Amino acid sequence: MEYLPLSELDKGPIEFLITGDQDFIDFSATTLYLQAGITKADDNIYGADSKVKVAFKNNTLHTLFSDILVKVNGNIVEGGESFYALKAYINTYLHSVKLPWKNNYSPQVS
Repeated sequence: MEYLPLSELDKGPIEFLITGDQDFIDFSATTLYLQAGITKADDNIYGADSKVKVAFKNNTLHTLFSDILVKVNGNIVEGGESFYALKAYINTYLHSVKLPWKNNYSPQVS
């Protein structure tokens, strides 16, 4: 199912209204599709000429937003602290780095 934002995308928060017409929504299988670009201070697009190559880096989507709020029946169940980018960075780091305790304490069968 596709949900479109309720408001203009260039001003203020991006809001979606998902009504309770389903029993369960799996947010881990939810995708937010954005089309973004990198512009200079004068609003010209970087990379418009072939001499300059520009690309996004890790956690780009996470740094575009200061916070993500999830509300159920008007109650905040996630977000509101404005630490979204920091939480996303820590989560990415912890899941991409091989931590020493991950394999040392696995069960052994003799």
